[in-house]
This record gives sequence, C-alpha cells and structure tokens, in this order.
Amino acid sequence: PNLPGVVVTLTWAGTNGTFGDADDYTVTATGTNPANPLDPNYLFGDLPGGNYKLDVTNAAGVPANMVLTDSVN
Repeated sequence: PNLPGVVVTLTWAGTNGTFGDADDYTVTATGTNPANPLDPNYLFGDLPGGNYKLDVTNAAGVPANMVLTDSVN
C-alpha cells in the first residue's frame, strides 16, 4: 500500500552490476493518495535482471502498526 509522504527510491546497479557509477538508474515514488491506501504508488514493473537497492525516506509516515523489513522475493 502507499504511505502518504513516504518516499521509496529504487536504484538499479546497471548492466555492470556495480552501484555508484555512471550506468546506475534510479526511480523515485512518493505516497500521495491517503484516500486510497491500496493505490500501487510503489509498483516498479518491467525491471531488467540485476542488482537493486531500495531506500525508504521519511519513514515517520509509516504507521506504528507497520514494520519495514528487508526481503528478497
């Protein structure tokens, strides 16, 4: 679900698989729809294979009953 004000940034390490160089690609999404918490504002589709990094900022917008976790799916 989307979390109003919480910013999710997805970074792909590029074709060489190394973060921090010129071929990295970053996409950012911000939760903006409190009226519809199931609005998929954080859906990152059609991703190429490779290494990814996900960063969450403004985590103060995460409700107290939710916990951010790391997982590989």
